[in-house]
Amino acid sequence: MATNNPIPYTSKNTFEEKYIEIKGLKFRTHNWPVPADVPYKAKIIIVHGFCEHVVLYTKVCDQLCSEGYECFVFDQRGAGLTSPGKEKGITNDAFTYADLDQMIGLNLKSLPDGKKLFLFGHSMGGGILLNVGIKGVFRDRLAGIVAMGPLIISHPKTKPNPLLRAALGQVCKILPNMKIDAKLQADYILGDSPWKQYLIDDPLCKAVGSLRQMQDMLVRGEKLLDPEYASKMKKDLPVLITHGEQDYINDIKGSRQFFDMCGSTDKKLTTYETGRHSLYLEGDEVYVPWFKDVLEFFNGHL
Repeated sequence: MATNNPIPYTSKNTFEEKYIEIKGLKFRTHNWPVPADVPYKAKIIIVHGFCEHVVLYTKVCDQLCSEGYECFVFDQRGAGLTSPGKEKGITNDAFTYADLDQMIGLNLKSLPDGKKLFLFGHSMGGGILLNVGIKGVFRDRLAGIVAMGPLIISHPKTKPNPLLRAALGQVCKILPNMKIDAKLQADYILGDSPWKQYLIDDPLCKAVGSLRQMQDMLVRGEKLLDPEYASKMKKDLPVLITHGEQDYINDIKGSRQFFDMCGSTDKKLTTYETGRHSLYLEGDEVYVPWFKDVLEFFNGHL
């Protein structure tokens, strides 16, 4: 069950909640249409992070649709109300990409003529999308990718010790669905933000995942630091990476290293001195300049 606490934000716009069935699993989705009095610019698919869900993206979706961007966000397999209770964390790398391909395909079919599709991902979702830009089925159909605090390498304050990391790869082969608590600290995720207590209270955000899920997302990120692999990013695919300099969940060094190797000729890395992990939920000191940078990226690639 999700928390009954109200979110610390009041929307100006409305969204449609819909469950989309893919191979027997019903995915919770929120679609934020552009208001009737606002010119339609493009559509954005949002891919959330580890143990996140669609409600957390209310503020950024509300503000993006006010700027002309239709937003579509879904609870991934293993997360949110797509996979509540015992199903939390039950996923793997193959499902991750296959499910996302289905969502991209559906949104491309409904995209207004002449309009573009962007992808935006946070943390685990950011790492997924950087891989999509390298090997994704639909990468030729994308107008750009935004990766916020992408999971490339974990921060030293959060990462498992080397022995545990090595063991994870072996144990997950035997007990793929065994659950563990990543014990992520709220102070590492957000600074002075009204969303911090919401994250603490929301059981859907409890950082519990399966061994297979955790192994696959760590390997997915580590692969991005292979120079040959990173250089295969689609050359003309615009990429924006945003990262908080006080992010103690995912190490900013990973974003910097990947950025240097990334094969895109249209790439940008922006950092935020006081920003922590979830920039899209930070207080105004961080959120306002971050949102401005993201909006400029979208507007600059229509």
